[in-house]
Amino acid sequence: MTAGVFFALNTPLRPLNFLLSYDWEYRDYENITLSIAKKRYDQRHLAGTGLSVPLFGPTELALDYLFIASRSNLPGLTFNENIVSFRLGLFY
Repeated sequence: MTAGVFFALNTPLRPLNFLLSYDWEYRDYENITLSIAKKRYDQRHLAGTGLSVPLFGPTELALDYLFIASRSNLPGLTFNENIVSFRLGLFY
């Protein structure tokens, strides 16, 4: 099961665009996982934010941040992750 919210805003400081998102995922597996001797479940929270600025023509400059909180009863799949990305994009 997945649920999420996405919000985008054109700021008064044109042409700066602001993005905010949140997703929740829950996975419940039907079969017994041998390494833990029970049914596996995974849950993830993903929260992100970003800024983008149109440059010239079809180009865009963007800075994004994504936080992932992953929880599982399978060892090794419980972690927190921070991702920062910088993009120069061309769209058409």
